[in-house]
Amino acid sequence: MDILKMTITQNVDNLHVRAGSTRLIEIHGNRTKVRCIVCESRWLREAFDYEDLPPACPECGGLVKGDTVMFGEPIPPRVLEACFNATDKCDCMIVCGTSATVYPAASFPQAVAERGGFVIEANPNPTRLSEIADVVLKGPTGITLPRLVDRLR
Repeated sequence: MDILKMTITQNVDNLHVRAGSTRLIEIHGNRTKVRCIVCESRWLREAFDYEDLPPACPECGGLVKGDTVMFGEPIPPRVLEACFNATDKCDCMIVCGTSATVYPAASFPQAVAERGGFVIEANPNPTRLSEIADVVLKGPTGITLPRLVDRLR
């Protein structure tokens, strides 16, 4: 229906890509990719050359590591900037399957709500977000989201 403008995901499992998502920000990276910690270029893990260790970026010479963001590691600056830019443009955010406790991602729906945007939460259990959400779809997202799509149609 071309309503969804961007997906920001904390998942690192590549399922959004495999499902065909094209407007996607993987805030915690993707386990099937590697990334340069300097220029933030990314490649599929199997397409990268590991002849020399540690691997160096062919673009800038920086260190290449797994793309996933580990606890305590900073989110790549361009990724974080893209998340904030998408959030700033958002007038309705659907938040699915999260505890809403991992920051900075948990701040995105709060920012939308503070600006007067609409927040929809789809979760089996209440979260901190439930209190500020305009609509709470309680239940498994495999059931609640298809119902939401049917209503939009």
